[in-house]
Amino acid sequence: MDEWLIEDEYGQVLLHPDAPEDVLESLAGSEWYLVRTSVAERTNDPEVLTTLATDKTASVRQGVAGNPFAPTSALKALSRDKNAGVRQGVARNTSTPADVLSALALDKHVGVRMVLAENPNLPGQAHIAEPQMTPTLSDEVIIRRRPQLPTPTVRGHRIGV
Repeated sequence: MDEWLIEDEYGQVLLHPDAPEDVLESLAGSEWYLVRTSVAERTNDPEVLTTLATDKTASVRQGVAGNPFAPTSALKALSRDKNAGVRQGVARNTSTPADVLSALALDKHVGVRMVLAENPNLPGQAHIAEPQMTPTLSDEVIIRRRPQLPTPTVRGHRIGV
């Protein structure tokens, strides 16, 4: 198994890029988070992905969130993760179900909504949440990317588009 682990110039243990699926499965419980993250990003095993979706390390959960083979149940759970980067992974994943994408349109983190605006599977009737404070450039970018949405207002003022 060690032949599939490599050490980078910083002394961090990484997973070899050509590791086969059976090796990925066996290394899912590795003590090294970078190895678990690589497994989460690359495996197509739903059981392994379900287990890694509850990992204590956010980068591992983010790897699952962006994996197109992630089970729907894992994506639904990760869409409520406390880490915005994990929720961004779910928003970016083109395998995420429409109902989960619609729920993410109300996410409090603008970065999640920005990524979501780029997902081609976002249902047309989904409305990306209006900013809750003075609009920022990021909030305006979301609105410009989804022109079919009604022009939102903030404190009674229209956000320019």
